[in-house]
Amino acid sequence: KAETEGGAVYWARGAEVQMFFDKVSIPTAMCFSAFGDVGYVADPARNTIWRVPLDAATGLLAGDRQVFVKGGAGSYCDGAVIDRHGVLWNAAWGGHAVHGYGPDGALARSVAVPTGQASCPCFVGADASRLIVTTAQQGMTSDARAADPFAGQTFALPGVLEGRFAPAVVL
Repeated sequence: KAETEGGAVYWARGAEVQMFFDKVSIPTAMCFSAFGDVGYVADPARNTIWRVPLDAATGLLAGDRQVFVKGGAGSYCDGAVIDRHGVLWNAAWGGHAVHGYGPDGALARSVAVPTGQASCPCFVGADASRLIVTTAQQGMTSDARAADPFAGQTFALPGVLEGRFAPAVVL
């Protein structure tokens, strides 16, 4: 229901569960550095992506979350994935783009998306060299859908990227 501050971020291993932090309206952009020492999570309601230091051996918190990126006016931080170089690729809901942010949080590159509600990028292909992005029609009236006919489709974005596959999660 996208309730204000109704979400939380948890760590789980086996039967053990620990809440990292709460009061996140819609936890999105959950992704991790290649070494597992940094996690990222976004809250579109705050238009913020946080950088979360982690213990690479356990996945537990190793410090306080810090603002990594504040989204721009007219778009909101949504789903994300990290490439081989540590660039975080974030779908800009309302922004017609997927933005790539370097490990320092600086904007490295933007790739246009032919619809407004980009929701989540993902690397695909045998070598993870293609970036696709899902989009949505959520909250759109019939007039808005008619004006944005590509909403709700999935797109392969142009350009050769050096993606990486996320490791499997074992529960």
